[in-house]
Amino acid sequence: MTKYYHIHIGTKKIGKLINGKPLFLDISGGRYNAMWKQIAKNDEYDGYIEYSIDIPENLFTEELKPNTYKILRITKNNKKEYEKIIKKLKKDGLWSYLLSNNYIGLDTTDDLFHRTNKFKWIFSNELILYNFDKVSKLKIEEIVKF
Repeated sequence: MTKYYHIHIGTKKIGKLINGKPLFLDISGGRYNAMWKQIAKNDEYDGYIEYSIDIPENLFTEELKPNTYKILRITKNNKKEYEKIIKKLKKDGLWSYLLSNNYIGLDTTDDLFHRTNKFKWIFSNELILYNFDKVSKLKIEEIVKF
């Protein structure tokens, strides 16, 4: 299992995860989680809840056309092919393309992708999940409440 973390601003727990509404995850000690924690400490918010999410390794793939529902992991092995695809797509077209090709998420946590990301509208150093009906083995636990 790979462990990721999600910072939810506010003290109301996450409700049902909704398909098409992305859930942004980060690795332990990641810069996005640190940023969201800092934002949540602002006077406008009443705190945050940190969740840990275990994702089975068999849900990840580097294949660009998987046969079953998977999370696309961008690495040095598939980065060039992936860039060719997203050059053809507009910002909103990426999610439609991924959903229609059996992807339930996008993993850009690979350090190479972060350092060489030419597409500023694509988040890097994050895992984004957006189709939860296909993820039966997702385990989400509340670990910190601030």
